[in-house]
Amino acid sequence: MRKLLVILLLLSFGVSFAAEQHAPRGPIIVAKRSFIDQAGDIATTTIFKVRRDGLYRISLYATNTGCCIPAFHLFWTDESGAELAGEGPTISAFPPITALGSQGSASGGQIVMHCLAGTKIQLNDAVDQGQANYNVFVTVEML
Repeated sequence: MRKLLVILLLLSFGVSFAAEQHAPRGPIIVAKRSFIDQAGDIATTTIFKVRRDGLYRISLYATNTGCCIPAFHLFWTDESGAELAGEGPTISAFPPITALGSQGSASGGQIVMHCLAGTKIQLNDAVDQGQANYNVFVTVEML
């Protein structure tokens, strides 16, 4: 009887260990960046250096103390070459977070991209002259 209990205990441990090894994982946060109290343009800034080919999700949230939030641009490289999301004639898939008009505006959005190892995910923006200060919060997740 004692041997049976020991065997059952070992089997249950082995099953739970195997279940933990194959449990699904969620996205992994690989980078976070905050730009606080920005008064002017954010020059092209590397948010993350890609170490492995794969899908990445960029989440961006911006707030301001005045009337407008700047036009943001994201840059990355996939199998087709250099890519751009933001305002402009190329890809405009990035959420339109520039059309806010009331004081204390806030907006955010996400974009999923495939990136190649050894490349960078970068961000920049352009502000209008006399625009109020603003904050930008960026998170990069590997999917």
